[in-house]
Formats: sequence, structure tokens, C-alpha cells
Amino acid sequence: MRVVGFAAPRIKVLLVDDHPMVAAGVGAVLTRAGGFEVVGMARDGVEALAMIPCTSPDVVLMDMNMPRMDGLACLNRISARHPGLPVVMLSASAAPIAREAAIAAGAAGYVMKSVELEEFAGALFAAVARIRHGKSAAVAGHTSRTAGFTERERLVLASAAEGMTNRQIADALSISVPTVKFHLANIYRKLGVSNRTAAVQRAPEALVASSC
Repeated sequence: MRVVGFAAPRIKVLLVDDHPMVAAGVGAVLTRAGGFEVVGMARDGVEALAMIPCTSPDVVLMDMNMPRMDGLACLNRISARHPGLPVVMLSASAAPIAREAAIAAGAAGYVMKSVELEEFAGALFAAVARIRHGKSAAVAGHTSRTAGFTERERLVLASAAEGMTNRQIADALSISVPTVKFHLANIYRKLGVSNRTAAVQRAPEALVASSC
């Protein structure tokens, strides 16, 4: 996916992972995706808590298993100190119990390290959209389909909810404007709405819903 600038505000991401190569790789992926700005990289929960006040992230993408303070312990502290700051857990484990533990602890999403670019981007967009629209998270970021949407439709809807124009979405996803309009038409049909405004209003609820 090519790097293309656009006018919409970038989502500020704090990456937390004890493996610098993993953090750097994820950061590079998000930068290429467009719409994101990596404002910091922490090696564990202790560093993450110290960096949040000075980096002011919109969302934290954090590994589950880390030394000194693991992801779940840090999530509990973030929830207490920074209510409203969404945390998406990053893990190498596909075990349902790991995902369930993260969601039960208040994570806004759970993403496997092996997923494609759009899964990272979609989970982060969805987590931020839910917070900005006053919706709580139940399940997110663990499946390639949400509320009957394809992954590309989910990312288009999340981008529209962030205020991006069709041209900005097309540039960020390296697709054409007609393709964006095609995806939006499918989104309207699946949501049972007739226009963009109504779809954006339904976006937080739709992005939380899961078809798994």
C-alpha cells in the first residue's frame, strides 16, 4: 500500500511491544497504510504508562505478553488513569481464552500479529470511532468480517466515520473513487440506510458487531 497524504487528522498510535523489531514493523505498516501517526514505542507496560501523558495517543496497540508489566496489567492501569483511551491488544496467540481475557479486561480489540495490514488498520479505526461516538466495545479486531461487511468495507466505513472524503479514502487504500463509492453502496445496503450521514451514525455500532 503506497503512502499518500490526506487532510484528515491522523490517528495517533502508541505501540507497546518488548520486541523492537516487531514494534518497528507494525509501525512501518501503519505508516504505509495512511491515516496513522506512531507517536511512541514502549517496550513494556511500565514505559507505556510513562509515555501516555507526553504522547497523548488516540489509541494504544499493546502486546499481551511483556516483561515487568504485561499487557493485561497495563490495560487495567490505563483504564484507571486514562478512561476513554482505547487499547487494542496485540498477540501471537490464537487461543480463544486469550482473546476473551483481553476483552473481559476492557480491551477495545484483539489482533493477531499474523493478520494482514487491513486488520490492524480496521481494528484501530474501529476502536477510536467507538470512543469518539460514545459507544462501548464488546468484541473487535479478531475476525476479517464484521457485521456482514468485507474487511475492505469495514475499513471504508471506519474511514468515512473519521470524516475522510471519498478521494481521501481512495488515496489511503490505493483504490479508485468509483471503487470507494461501490463499497459505500454495499455498506448502505447492508446497514439499511440510504446515505453517508446515516451510515456514519451507525458506524460505531456496526463496527463492534461480529459475525463470528
